[in-house]
Amino acid sequence: MAREREALEGDTNQDSGAFTDDKEELEILVKFMNEHLALVDEGKLTHGMPLSHEDDAIFESLSDGITICHLFNQLIPEQLDESAISIDKTENWNLCINACNASGCRMTDINVEELEVGNPEHIQKVIFQIIKLGLETDVKLQEDYIKSLLPDDDVIEWSIDKLLLTWVNTIVDQHGHSRHSTSVTKDFKDSFFYMVLLDHITGSGVDLLDEEDNELKAMDVSDKSKDLGKGAVITINGILEGTYWQNFIFLASLFLTAAAK
Repeated sequence: MAREREALEGDTNQDSGAFTDDKEELEILVKFMNEHLALVDEGKLTHGMPLSHEDDAIFESLSDGITICHLFNQLIPEQLDESAISIDKTENWNLCINACNASGCRMTDINVEELEVGNPEHIQKVIFQIIKLGLETDVKLQEDYIKSLLPDDDVIEWSIDKLLLTWVNTIVDQHGHSRHSTSVTKDFKDSFFYMVLLDHITGSGVDLLDEEDNELKAMDVSDKSKDLGKGAVITINGILEGTYWQNFIFLASLFLTAAAK
């Protein structure tokens, strides 16, 4: 078991994976943003709410850094001084990135100049890192649920990837399967673990477990994920390509849904 836990650490420094201008993928991030920005006084924002993933000008709107600073403060409170937010793009992005770094977000390969011109990939990287830290906090707040399944004394101190993967393996064990996951990316490409988790959480069945067509299985997972009532959480391509940021958000969402049962 100790050897398995060491292996689970392998994804801790995993890059978020590619971000594109695909509207279906953007919808995942926008959904999380709208949920938390709804709590911000609209007078503090520089554009209308809610944000739309169909808006071609969304990244231009976000390029001033103001909205992302407020998103950070909603998900990670008391780490960013809102009084320092200004009309200066550079100052806002530096304020945001410094707060992200101080909170443990992974800000490698983030370029302030690219953020200022509304580069979709760079802005989405920042958004994901903020959402990831927020989800990690939400997951680790479920201490009673975690310790009911994972009784180790130091479980709350584990990396978030290790915790989620160990949770996945525990649920899979409970359902009588011997297969274990060690990666938040490659291990989920065939949808096996998602099918077992969805069956555990929603009772939606795992009738395609023996199906060899991974695309068909990913479509089934995508359809059944709607039973969670959380809207867009992962795309078919996100599953098939093993995109880290999508898999992380989906796994954390599944965990939180299970913990709330």
